[in-house]
Amino acid sequence: MKMIKQKPLANGEVAMDCGVCTIAMLGDLSYERVLTDNPDYRGMTDRYWMHYLKLLGFQVEEEDENEPPTGMRLYCGVTGQKDGVTIVHAIAVDECGHIFDPANGAPEPGKHTLKECVDFGTFTIRCCFSIREKP
Repeated sequence: MKMIKQKPLANGEVAMDCGVCTIAMLGDLSYERVLTDNPDYRGMTDRYWMHYLKLLGFQVEEEDENEPPTGMRLYCGVTGQKDGVTIVHAIAVDECGHIFDPANGAPEPGKHTLKECVDFGTFTIRCCFSIREKP
């Protein structure tokens, strides 16, 4: 899986495009392709992103966020805390369970597993979907 990081806006703020980055990583798509297809990405829900992947021909299945599977790529909607504020975020997980977090400043891709981050309390998984190419 190729790492794709969130883009800063011209004014230096974060674009809040974690969904675009995560979908691009999971689908082996370019950031530009996903952005072109979804210019209003800020209003997209996790379920919309899964619909988009299905339109592209991927097999998507909702998984138990309390026991996410291993051995497949995952889209995980997560929540975390930063300076007392709840942050809603999306991350990609590879087949080995390693996190690819598009946030700038996040640990390098593959450094931590999903289980390690949940056990440590880095974030809570609010939804989880497995992503596979259709046979």
